[in-house]
Amino acid sequence: MKKFISLLLALCLVLALAACGGGKTNETKPVESKPAESKPTESTPSEPSNPYKGTEIEVWGVDVTKFEDITTVNAGDFLDCALVAMVEWGAANEVTIKWGGSYTQARYMAAVAGGQTPDLILCYGNFPTFANLGITKGMSAEGAAAIAEVAGEGYVTATSYKGQYHGMLLPVNGNEVFWYNMSKCEELGVKTPKEYWEEGNWNWNTMVQFWKDCTKDVDGDGVFDYVGTATNDFIKLGGEFTYAQQNADGTLSSVVETERYRFFADMCYTGVTEGWIKSGVGDIWSLTMEPYPITRLGDCELYNPHHTNWTLDNGDICEVVPLPKYEESEAQMNTRLSFTLYICSSNDNMSATEAMLVYVQKACIKFMSDVSQGAVATDFEGIKGTIPLSKLWLERHAERLASDKAYVKTLTDAGVYDAEHVAKLWDYLIVETPSAIPRAYSGVNCPYYPVQGYDWMFGYLFTEPAATSVPKVIAAHKAEIKTYNDTYAF
Repeated sequence: MKKFISLLLALCLVLALAACGGGKTNETKPVESKPAESKPTESTPSEPSNPYKGTEIEVWGVDVTKFEDITTVNAGDFLDCALVAMVEWGAANEVTIKWGGSYTQARYMAAVAGGQTPDLILCYGNFPTFANLGITKGMSAEGAAAIAEVAGEGYVTATSYKGQYHGMLLPVNGNEVFWYNMSKCEELGVKTPKEYWEEGNWNWNTMVQFWKDCTKDVDGDGVFDYVGTATNDFIKLGGEFTYAQQNADGTLSSVVETERYRFFADMCYTGVTEGWIKSGVGDIWSLTMEPYPITRLGDCELYNPHHTNWTLDNGDICEVVPLPKYEESEAQMNTRLSFTLYICSSNDNMSATEAMLVYVQKACIKFMSDVSQGAVATDFEGIKGTIPLSKLWLERHAERLASDKAYVKTLTDAGVYDAEHVAKLWDYLIVETPSAIPRAYSGVNCPYYPVQGYDWMFGYLFTEPAATSVPKVIAAHKAEIKTYNDTYAF
């Protein structure tokens, strides 16, 4: 009986194991090796995923004729480089770039009201007005960090609003510089701005001294033949010490650096000399103008050696130095406003937009490297030329670079191109420009934009002494800021 029970228990154990899959019979079945053979799709390599495929990014503020008529695309223009980079990135990532044409603030406001703003806007100024009005919004911290890694923090932090970054500046062509006619300086026997700059003594006092030295009556007829500068150029220095400071709540405060402003106002009223005040409008290129101005304050295509030395029609050679500082110890403030791409409030393609902005920054840096003829080094791939538009742009870009290199060689062969000075200038601008951007960008265009203008800043300066004109300018600037803060609900 016991033997029968033992056999019965053994049989039950075998059946239980078989029911649980623990029997050897299931382990040896060949069916487990067949699925791979019967499913050929598993051995087919999968295509790389494209997270942005089918996305549309709409950009306003762009002259769409540039893409309707390819002949309008300028290979020497950094802005066109950025636009072409957008087109190429879109093609490579199967993203449609839609151009929305020009803009007005009223158009943006209507878009905000309807919840249909574009994804990006390209503009010059108007920030933080757009942020206050709900037209723009902040990007992700990761996106901002990726852009800053390419071109520097200043190109992102300039768009800071209440702790978030609403876009990025394009990193090319952002400097005002001081041009002067080197040949005329040699004829007049005056100390040049380059000499002042290289000895570390290039400031507003030495600038005024240089202008005085250049203002001369050469033929003795009682009329100045040369003046240091012209009125329309000199007033460009005005934006460096009257600007708006953004507060944590988004409101603005008026900031006027009174001491340097009094210095500037006194120059405007008294004139560097009687001849300077009578020079009217004109600049260094106006060869027939009398009296002839020796200097010009203007923008320079950043890092382009073709634009740091220049031969005038009469054979004179012009040279470039940075704008002088009010005092040598202060930060450089020669960076002017630049074109900026802002992210709009209804953008629901943020990751794609941020990825495109990083690519655009790289393309602009590559462009900068090209125009500097290798002085600005980069490993960025930049524009690849994978579509007809960018291929044509690259062809024209190559022709432009060849022309620039030939021009520099001509100056070098003539012994009038100072390569050491140009290299020093580049090194200086590369270091100083990013640190100057945030402050410069919070300046002229930040107050209530439709009212802001040069008239209120300079209207008193040529008719009243600094003692009375400066208080009026300060009051006018504060009124501008109040109008701005009262106009927009924060």
